Amino acid sequence: MKRIYPSRPIIGVGGVIIKDNNIVLIKRGTPPGYGKWSIPGGVVRWGESLNLALIREIKEEIGIKIKVEEIIDVVDRIYLDKKRYIKYHYIVVDYLCFAKNGKLLPASDVLEANWVPISELPYFKIPLKAKAIIKKAKEMYETISFSNKMS
Repeated sequence: MKRIYPSRPIIGVGGVIIKDNNIVLIKRGTPPGYGKWSIPGGVVRWGESLNLALIREIKEEIGIKIKVEEIIDVVDRIYLDKKRYIKYHYIVVDYLCFAKNGKLLPASDVLEANWVPISELPYFKIPLKAKAIIKKAKEMYETISFSNKMS
């Protein structure tokens, strides 16, 4: 299926990856969103489960291994061209993830990848939908951390 001006939505996955109160942000190297900070992820391949797609995409995009946890949210990402035609249409399943290792190795489709302290997120210009996903992930992470401390 072609990604630009598709005949139907494309399924994607994204991961809010947390390690030691930091999350991974990437600066996108391809459209849509070229040059913008976001969470890593990509497109699900034919016959691939959502979890395996996310594990593969994260490994390809930034070179780390992850443990996929809970679904944060399912969102539409629709991008229009100047004539208001749908140029891109993704349905993205975003997950909370934990990093198994920490050295980020950005691939060619990523301009930059950084571990960002959660407290510094307000200083990054992140698209609104990604901000909302990160906020939900942070709340989920805090709940998990609190539960672990109580057990």
